[in-house]
Amino acid sequence: MRKIAFMTCACLILTAFGVQAASAQLPIKIPDIPRIKKPKVEAPRSGAGNDDATVEDQQPNPQAPPDYNANLNVNDLAVAVSRSESLNAVRIVAKSGNKYKATGMEHPNHTYWYNANSVYPFFDRWVFAEISNDSTKARYLEPYLECYAKKHNLELNKVTGNAFHPPRYNNPKEMKQNLQAELPKLAELAGLLKSKLQARPNTFLNYRDNPAIWEEITANSEQYLQCAVGEKESLRVSESLWLRAHLEDIAKTQKRADEAGNMAISTHHNYLLYAVSPRAREKWMKDANALEFKPNLDPVLDALAASAAKGLPAYKPNAAAFQFRDSVAEKLLMNYFKNPATVKVHRIGLNAAGWQIQKDNYNLLPSYRYKTAYAYVRDSSDDHPYCRVIGATIKQDYAGGGTYSTETYRSSASDDLFGCP
Repeated sequence: MRKIAFMTCACLILTAFGVQAASAQLPIKIPDIPRIKKPKVEAPRSGAGNDDATVEDQQPNPQAPPDYNANLNVNDLAVAVSRSESLNAVRIVAKSGNKYKATGMEHPNHTYWYNANSVYPFFDRWVFAEISNDSTKARYLEPYLECYAKKHNLELNKVTGNAFHPPRYNNPKEMKQNLQAELPKLAELAGLLKSKLQARPNTFLNYRDNPAIWEEITANSEQYLQCAVGEKESLRVSESLWLRAHLEDIAKTQKRADEAGNMAISTHHNYLLYAVSPRAREKWMKDANALEFKPNLDPVLDALAASAAKGLPAYKPNAAAFQFRDSVAEKLLMNYFKNPATVKVHRIGLNAAGWQIQKDNYNLLPSYRYKTAYAYVRDSSDDHPYCRVIGATIKQDYAGGGTYSTETYRSSASDDLFGCP
């Protein structure tokens, strides 16, 4: 009877609470019952906890030398490269030959056998990722990656990765100035790497996942700067059609000078003058906006100057060039010199007695008549030891009806080097 009464009472109480909740007449709140989260358990992969697992559980790092082995010990923390070439923090639990058995630090139930060339001394990969994926910090390193690749005989994309966009500079001078200004930033990076990373091993991956690339470049920034600027210079040289054309012509001039010993054939494009006169050489490159190529041109022009010193002193002009005289033509010719007072004339004259006629393109009517005058001189203001022969065309334009203008003028002129008397 008591049992039935108790149950009846309990039902009445529940009914009463139900009525009160439904009518919302009293501020009674039923607390939430805490939910217990069920731990997520990942299924172990093949080889987990199996001492007989083979090396195929994780493929060797294809970017690393097959025989690489950091000689780590059991219980050491390490960083391993997975078959997807991602970095994983692991603890070594066993060794066998050239293999390490390691358990993942983030996923302790994942255990694999790694080839030795996939396991490296431990560093905090997340801290390194914060450094290497910082676009500002990476920008300081990127100009040197090509030099790193060449130094270690690696394909560039193995060092840079596929999404690499190297900085661009207009010329080697600009590049050198910018990189020199950034050297303190590389020094800061070197200190940051040492303070933040327990080790900076070579993972043989691209620079975003390879602390060794960062450490080598930042620790040897001066040498890498020289390399980078040199590479820019080489690229600039290879891309310059202007430089290539002149180097080829100078080489041909050098060959003719060495073989024939006749310096008359060496005056093509004034290369001989640029070879023996530093002042003329500088002006030529400045006028061509090519002073950046001076280190490329100086050696070949110096070699041509050495050849000139052997053959040019004995090279003299033909006396037939001066056999006729004409005071008007000679005066116009001497106007070629800015300062005639420094010019000593050895010989002067014309190669023909009268006028020669130049006709139009149809060879029907005269265009002008001309004489060619020559002066064999030594100018004391020259910065070379040779004499010169100046040749000029003296003209009178055709006036029609078989007559010519009374105005005589000098149009074109040539300037060639010769030995002095």
